[in-house]
Amino acid sequence: MMKITMSRLLTALLVSSLAANAYLGWRRFSSPPSVSVVPALPATTSPEAIRAAETAALGILKTEDLTALRDQLRAAGLDDALVREIVTAKLREKYEASFKALRPDPASVAWWRTSPYGTGQTPEQSAEARRLEQQIRGEMRQLLGSDTPMLFSEEYTARYNFLPANKRQLILQIENDFNQLRSDILRDAMGTTLPGDREKRRLLDQEKRRDLAAVLTADEVLEYDLRFSNTAVQMRWQLLAMQPTEAEFRAIFPLRQAFDEKWRTDLLMDMDPTQLSALNRERSEARKLLSREIVAAIGPERGQTYVLSQNDPTMVAAVSRFNLPPETTGSFLQLRASIGQRGMAVVDNPALSNDQKRAELKNLAQEARGKIETLLGAPVVQALGNQTFLWVTSLDQGVATSYDPVTQQPQSRSIGGPPRAPSPGAPTPGPGG
Repeated sequence: MMKITMSRLLTALLVSSLAANAYLGWRRFSSPPSVSVVPALPATTSPEAIRAAETAALGILKTEDLTALRDQLRAAGLDDALVREIVTAKLREKYEASFKALRPDPASVAWWRTSPYGTGQTPEQSAEARRLEQQIRGEMRQLLGSDTPMLFSEEYTARYNFLPANKRQLILQIENDFNQLRSDILRDAMGTTLPGDREKRRLLDQEKRRDLAAVLTADEVLEYDLRFSNTAVQMRWQLLAMQPTEAEFRAIFPLRQAFDEKWRTDLLMDMDPTQLSALNRERSEARKLLSREIVAAIGPERGQTYVLSQNDPTMVAAVSRFNLPPETTGSFLQLRASIGQRGMAVVDNPALSNDQKRAELKNLAQEARGKIETLLGAPVVQALGNQTFLWVTSLDQGVATSYDPVTQQPQSRSIGGPPRAPSPGAPTPGPGG
């Protein structure tokens, strides 16, 4: 009889003791464990028996041998769900310090420059975190037969640190649910995207927006969009060379978001070719307006850097990488515009023969190379290579290239030939370029 009573006492105390609750408290986003399996204690249980059971319960919880902990919990009569809760909590405790050491301070992470799906960790820290996760999953499988997703839920919700703590897990669940649904659409498409597939994704995106709006305030939705919307993700990649400040990113974002919403590429893909041609011309004018708005929002100097970063990110990155003066970007644009205008004037000059035009363009190319080297320095020019200066090398081939002063999109014209656009090797501009 005493043996049965001790088992019941152990079960009750393991569930209700402060020690057990401390271990289970970290799962603040999950439902509390059920205690319906706890057997009722005899009313005549003595204080000595209770103290003995409490000592035994605390002894079980303090063990560092997780296999022994699992076995003792089961022997005490706890159901499997509660055994999993306690063992998982102990496993978390075991690795918490290691993960904390790998977790960057959220305040030090420039969210407007880094991938929203990253953690702000260095490559070495990410590799170590993955190694620890694999190790944990292996231990979980060995202890309980399967690993536990979301074991370190804080690691997965860290990218939502701009939200109140009680909403992070909800947003993570929404993301996971819709990512799975999107994966299902991609799987069913079997590598071929049809108009119906794009419509499914569009409807799925709308449903996700409704779910987010049901959880977040309007201000929180904006903060979410600044980090996770398609526009924000594209901007982070496209502005990598520019290295924008947070204020610049926030100023550019609403302008880009409005443009992207109106000129969604997935909608353009399903249009009639005749209709699409007219819309592309309209979109080109809208892109010029967008560039002007962005320049007005962040100022002429940084605005020039933005526009150039959409068409020539290598040149913009070089200014930062080689510690060149900030005004180098504007000087480079002025030089390129001047050479381009003069090159076009040579090509269009009816008083010159084709041979004279070719000679003039070669001289212009030589002049451009000298001025570029003066502006950037010979080591930088050599490091960048000829591919960065195709508008110069094309002059040697009888082709002049000018650039739109607003969007910096190239337009080329060759000696004796019709206009050509864009020039060979010219990058395709982004929405704001």
